[in-house]
Amino acid sequence: MAKVWYLTFIYDFIYKCVDTEKIHFIEGDTDSMYWAVSGNPDKPYTQGFEYCLKDPEFYYKYKNYFLPDESIEDIKERKLNEKRLLGYCLEKGGDNMVALCPKCYTVWSNNEEDKAQLKAKGVSLKQNKNITQDDSLNIVNNGGSITGINTTLQCKGSGYYKLQTFKTALSGVHTKMRVQQNGACLPFY
Repeated sequence: MAKVWYLTFIYDFIYKCVDTEKIHFIEGDTDSMYWAVSGNPDKPYTQGFEYCLKDPEFYYKYKNYFLPDESIEDIKERKLNEKRLLGYCLEKGGDNMVALCPKCYTVWSNNEEDKAQLKAKGVSLKQNKNITQDDSLNIVNNGGSITGINTTLQCKGSGYYKLQTFKTALSGVHTKMRVQQNGACLPFY
């Protein structure tokens, strides 16, 4: 059902009211999607789709079916509205994004005060503080990958054991599909 709603949002809402020349789908997963939006360069990234609408009437009529209701003033109610079933909200935002593959991206802003947001597939960034947004850019420019270590405690019998799992944190390799020369992806069979 999630995939159907995902595609309904894109085809029955976004493509009908937003100028597709001004947006670009960067990366998506089961419950998230990331878009590059070419809006007003003088406004912050929080402008959303405001400056790239081709049918504003359609957008404002149906946006609350998909997007959070911005008119809600109560903070608790606003959070509930953002987290509602089959709804979308702005989770991360910035002026720049590098997506190496699903669940592996960096979002940052040109504003020095905004902190970069990094996602490294399955690796705890709290335990691997040496992984930074610059690593994503280095992988795009030079290739390679970055490994992270997840450390956990496991109880066996009467003792505790420290386990370390080595995982590829950042990589330009897409391990769930074959990427064709034209950029199209085909699932492994």
